[in-house]
Amino acid sequence: MFPSSFPFRRSILPVLLGFALSVGLPAETLASGGHGGLPAPTVELSSDEVVVPFVLPKEFPVPVVEVRMNGTGPWHLAVDTAMGGTVLLRRELAASMGLPVVGQALVGDSSGAAPRPADLIRIEEMAVGGLRARDVLGISFAADAAHLEGVPDDLHGILGNQIYAELLATLDYPGRRLIFRRGALEAEVPGTVTYREEGRVMVVDLQLAGTTVPVIVDSGHRDSITLPRSFADRLPLAGESRETGSLSTVSRTYRREASRLDGEAVLAGVRLLDPEIQFADEDTPRLVGFGVLGHFAITIDQKARRLRFTTPSDDPVEGIAAVDP
Repeated sequence: MFPSSFPFRRSILPVLLGFALSVGLPAETLASGGHGGLPAPTVELSSDEVVVPFVLPKEFPVPVVEVRMNGTGPWHLAVDTAMGGTVLLRRELAASMGLPVVGQALVGDSSGAAPRPADLIRIEEMAVGGLRARDVLGISFAADAAHLEGVPDDLHGILGNQIYAELLATLDYPGRRLIFRRGALEAEVPGTVTYREEGRVMVVDLQLAGTTVPVIVDSGHRDSITLPRSFADRLPLAGESRETGSLSTVSRTYRREASRLDGEAVLAGVRLLDPEIQFADEDTPRLVGFGVLGHFAITIDQKARRLRFTTPSDDPVEGIAAVDP
């Protein structure tokens, strides 16, 4: 369990929360790769079902779990469903742990901007509760100051979805827990959708007042729904828009404003009533984040490319609002 203090402060942290992470590797560095372009680690579970508690830090609603690496820790990693790699650590931590640099990689977001260089590091063993991953090839990266504004200091990196690529993983927001088990999702069960893998991220269809919009399922995105600004002219909106500041990723900074949808959204058969939507520059990735995902328990089956969204009740979801930075 997390200690009661579990402090978070603002300072520097080279993580890419808020937008999808892609990893590009030179061909000469790795001969083969798994999901996210990195070789898959060896993963074991201590029981049939492993339950790991997570917290949602105040003013930073991204699931954070405790992780031990090479017998050290616990370290705090954010669970980012839009990171197609294994683990990303801040460069200072990787250096202090003496993690060997075994190659180079490129990291970027879904905006199409030029990716930036990073180090490939090797972790002998990593434990997330009763999940044990061995021979993990991860990323060590240093982001710039603009991207790091508002990111907690006591957050040490990101847990990517390649760690649990062979498992069923449930991100249970209402229960504040991450669950790992083996098995498969059946397509016929209500709330189950097939996702498309585009640029190593999970993309599903979100219905917005009858308009189908493909969006990235991104637990690292602290907002609700974020779309390029051109959608503001295509969707029925209610009332005046409001400025909500800017958001910085590894590649650039986006200006944002929010408007409420005049109608309902539908995600995996669940109705979202009059959600507020963030609109940003035209190359902004289309994202669904905490403001929506926080109402669900989301189970991920990467082998079948399926997601299951379940809610505590059958009632429509209300009160979805954009987040001011």
